Amino acid sequence: RPPRSTPKPSSAASDVYKRQTTDTPAGNESISFVQRIEAFNMSRFALGTSSARPMVASFWVKGAGTGTYSFFMKIITQSTQRIYNKTFSVTTSWQKITIPIPAGTTGPLTTSKTGYGAEIGVVLCANIDSGGATDGTWQNWVLSADSYAVSGQKNFFDSTSNDIEFAGFQLVEGTTIGRFEFSNIGLQLQRCHRHLYTCLLYTSPSPRDS
Repeated sequence: RPPRSTPKPSSAASDVYKRQTTDTPAGNESISFVQRIEAFNMSRFALGTSSARPMVASFWVKGAGTGTYSFFMKIITQSTQRIYNKTFSVTTSWQKITIPIPAGTTGPLTTSKTGYGAEIGVVLCANIDSGGATDGTWQNWVLSADSYAVSGQKNFFDSTSNDIEFAGFQLVEGTTIGRFEFSNIGLQLQRCHRHLYTCLLYTSPSPRDS
């Protein structure tokens, strides 16, 4: 849909989150906005090897739920799971967030090419009870809210007046990032065809039925 304001990418759709009720995370609770990435598409970064390449993530964000949020990238390796965390600030005006991600050499990545090899996300709230993750560092992931959020994490759910809007997420190889890359429908369709599987329904016995 058309952008509500500038300088967000001129044709990028956005995702908006609003609160209807308030909530305070407890125990091991955390809530994040997450995108999983197939291992096949992560293989070019050579993560988990001595040849691992650095990456840069970027996105646009604004919201009434101002404060410090935690970005994370989690990768799935053959031996463990690794996570990188970095904080950023949200204001009521559109701003472009750029997050350099250093090469992660511990691994290697999972051998399942069609499974998910990584996920990137933004933490909306987390119950940090053990100091939180280390800002700007790769570390081993454990099943805990402390693995996702850095100390000082905003609780997006602390007010029904909060909203937050994201647009233009991208992840590229290297140490710098250029203009937002738009891909056409035809190219996206070709990419989807790699996962296409056709099933045929026979109304009478066939040699292939067995």
